[in-house]
Amino acid sequence: MLFKQVNREDADVAFISVKNANASRAMAAGEPVIWETATYHDGNSVIDPSASNPAGLMAGVIDSDSIDAGQYGRMQVYGYRSANAYFTAAATIGDYLAPTVSGATPAFGVAGSGNVQAALFAGITAGATGAIVSRALFLRCM
Repeated sequence: MLFKQVNREDADVAFISVKNANASRAMAAGEPVIWETATYHDGNSVIDPSASNPAGLMAGVIDSDSIDAGQYGRMQVYGYRSANAYFTAAATIGDYLAPTVSGATPAFGVAGSGNVQAALFAGITAGATGAIVSRALFLRCM
């Protein structure tokens, strides 16, 4: 686990190393991922979100470098993040987010009650509906 050194200018963030357990798809920076629980049970394997996996399995957001299938990389689990993939209808600041999929792209969508692992810091207008847009959020996946 990597904690960024605390200072007065930047928000605190935390990262962990994870393995991309997808069969063939690389994970890109900014994509939300969930814990893989069907095969590995090792606490560091993550996969793309899907309709059959509950939002409570959210692990974090892939950091600045993509992770090829079967490889290891860095994932952010706590703190402010200025840009993320996000797919939704209109959303407002403070909405809770859950991992979802838009086509083949993992993204965030507005969550129902109970999921408080990510909160939106910048609104999404109705004009952005159906598109992947990037917005700031705060993660609490620890």
